[in-house]
Amino acid sequence: MLKFITYLTLFSFSLLLCSTPVSAREATLGDKLSADSQPLQLYRGYFPYQECLLATIEQVSKKPHGVLLLTVKIEDVYSGNYKKDSRLALSLYEGDEEQYKFLLALKSTRQIIAFSHWTKESERPDALLKASKIPIRSLWIPCARREVTSCDIAEIKSAIETSPREATQTKAAFQRLLESKWTPARINDFCRPETQLIYGEASEHCACDRKTDWFASPMHTDKTAELQGKIVEWQASADNGAPLSYNIKVISSKNGWDLEVGTPSAEVWNDDQFLMHRVGCSINQAALAHREANRQTLAGSGYFYNMILDRSKESLVKDKTGMVTDYRCRLSNGSILTATLTKDNMQAVSEILINGKRDKGWTAMYKECLNNMKRCLPNER
Repeated sequence: MLKFITYLTLFSFSLLLCSTPVSAREATLGDKLSADSQPLQLYRGYFPYQECLLATIEQVSKKPHGVLLLTVKIEDVYSGNYKKDSRLALSLYEGDEEQYKFLLALKSTRQIIAFSHWTKESERPDALLKASKIPIRSLWIPCARREVTSCDIAEIKSAIETSPREATQTKAAFQRLLESKWTPARINDFCRPETQLIYGEASEHCACDRKTDWFASPMHTDKTAELQGKIVEWQASADNGAPLSYNIKVISSKNGWDLEVGTPSAEVWNDDQFLMHRVGCSINQAALAHREANRQTLAGSGYFYNMILDRSKESLVKDKTGMVTDYRCRLSNGSILTATLTKDNMQAVSEILINGKRDKGWTAMYKECLNNMKRCLPNER
């Protein structure tokens, strides 16, 4: 699956901690690839894209300032107002060389594509204002690594059919999607000492326009006992009644967590994806805490920036029985970080390796952060 995030509100550096594994730069394309052989598994009740088509990708080209142009010929329309046998010229902002090459490799292939439009012209990047093509905020290509099957098409149609068409119903439907993604069990599992917000750190906020955005709403109001006293709220930036990006936060009596800062997705989040998200957040949190504690020592050294995880390049390693043994991710300097996980139900980080070798510095940094956070949460895990 290939998913392009073509615009995000500019967040602070701590977006790296809890964002789903996409690039954290403003107006950046990010991608997630699912296993080639896996069939589509989509949420029912809400489809987060305005247009969904079956189309052949005819042309892919680059323009200045990170604009990619994509020309497609429509074979079928599952959602939206376009017509069969017509051609569309789409413009996306902003893509790097790697993503351009990936799209170029899809030329002449038949794909399911979904996207949303820029309807707020005032927020459109200048590079897209100058482009004469149809500007879109996101592009989702779920079968980029394989051929589209009849089962894929049936799954897409079913997801769209169960999605509300009235703008007044979309907010409640989107909340139900978030609740199915973030169950009480996952929320409780995520809210550990190593993932909590650092003291004094503000929770992320996606919503800022009182007229169009969706502001804090409580989640799982009927499952307060399962949440063990936690209050879970979400909010989203929205355009034309559709969410563009969102954040979910947890508030307890003394502490807080940012569960996620992300963009809406049609695909079901499985347990492996949740585990990758939790472990990646905890390692990023340790790196940020280390930077904050050693700000003067590290200032100007560039050392910390070699510790940033590229969350678009993360994976899990499993043994022969299917048990997850390691979390793996590429760092910004090209090195490969491997976090060995405990074999109990906690699946906590026990040791960190860099390029396959035990790294005492990373492991000590992580454990120091964990111990400090545990002192802030004496009654947690």
